[in-house]
Amino acid sequence: MSTNSQIDNVIFKRNGVNQEERFSDALEPGNLKLHDFTIEDWLLFAYNFAKEVNFFETDNDKTPEGNWQEFFSYFGFSKDNLPDGIPKRTEKEYAVLKESITKTLSTANINQDLTPHLTLFVCFLKLLELSQNKLNLITKKHLDFFYKDILQIEKLPAKADKVNIIFELAKKLPKKKSLLTQNLTQEKIPTVKN
Repeated sequence: MSTNSQIDNVIFKRNGVNQEERFSDALEPGNLKLHDFTIEDWLLFAYNFAKEVNFFETDNDKTPEGNWQEFFSYFGFSKDNLPDGIPKRTEKEYAVLKESITKTLSTANINQDLTPHLTLFVCFLKLLELSQNKLNLITKKHLDFFYKDILQIEKLPAKADKVNIIFELAKKLPKKKSLLTQNLTQEKIPTVKN
């Protein structure tokens, strides 16, 4: 064996990885969501969109009296605390708003004090989650269809990992013939003699 310690460090102190450890979670089709809006995201989107929808009083359908943002006052949204509208999803303030909505919804669920029109809207958003979950499964189904039906690639059977073993014999042991035994398949592998 080499006496150079740098070579020994490279050869003997190397951690291996198996095939599962090389797979990136980012490539897993289940981690890619085509539609990733939550109820909180929808409520923030609807509040932002509501400023574009005119509100008309029942006795005057000619001139708008404002917009529909007042519809969301239960969640504490107002022009005073959100003067620039809803922040972008990547900003910290957006995460704070989502957390605030989650707390408000859980409190409303316990106290049963959500207004009827908001209750109907939240129920609609919860029903929308069902179709959203089905939509998010399309990427996996599409990949399965593409590989199986279009490319006609069959899955390979499982194969056991292979291991290369490097070792030095102790110098003061009596010389004996020995075999390494692999635990998984109980195959006998002869040792290399010098």
